[in-house]
Amino acid sequence: MPEDVYEEARLAGFYDYLNPWTHQDDFYVAEARSYGGPVLDVGCGTGQLAVGLAETTGLDVTGVEPGGGMIGVARSRRGTSQVEWIHAPGQTFSTPTRFRFAYMTGHAFQAVHTSEAATALLANVGRHLQPDGRFIFETRNPLDRQWERWSGDRAIVDSAEHGPLQESYEVAEQPDGLIALTHHIRVLSRGEELLGHSRLRFPTREQVEAECAKAGLEVVEWYGDWDRTPLRNDSVEMIAVTTPAR
Repeated sequence: MPEDVYEEARLAGFYDYLNPWTHQDDFYVAEARSYGGPVLDVGCGTGQLAVGLAETTGLDVTGVEPGGGMIGVARSRRGTSQVEWIHAPGQTFSTPTRFRFAYMTGHAFQAVHTSEAATALLANVGRHLQPDGRFIFETRNPLDRQWERWSGDRAIVDSAEHGPLQESYEVAEQPDGLIALTHHIRVLSRGEELLGHSRLRFPTREQVEAECAKAGLEVVEWYGDWDRTPLRNDSVEMIAVTTPAR
């Protein structure tokens, strides 16, 4: 199944309307202010957070994104000149900059489908950190089994450019443990429907910790939500705060 939800330009063009700025973006802006720059956004998508962070903090920001449709939106948005864009996978991107703070949000870590690929991504990000730098990323707690609640229509969202939009998902558990999603995006004013496809991995806390250790990163803190409460079994999120191991 192709991951066209990240590559197809028209699908990427709807992303910000269906995924507006939230408290999790505020979390990463606050963390960036705390640690300082330069800042690395891994899997930056359409660049909504990268540009917003650069505008509000004045920090130097670099955005890395493998999806052609997503990076195309990022490069065309207002304020794009404040961010350096790199079109490459997280496992192989390269820049001479060493970052004080790096993050990976939008649950993009779950779009990395194998433990080996996740370890390679973590190791490459770690190589780009300053010795006391921080890399923070989130993944949904598999104990919460969120995918079982995703099927069906979501609320209608009004967009200035396209009018009302509605998104729904078809969800399927695959034999390899990945969750396959078929995205239905309906442009209600035109009676048009677009389809996109993606797959997500739901690693456990223990798997993430093992992958970090193999990559040379140490998990120094776990949060269970965006208010920085500690991770528990019933937490919805697993937010890992990591630093290069010594």
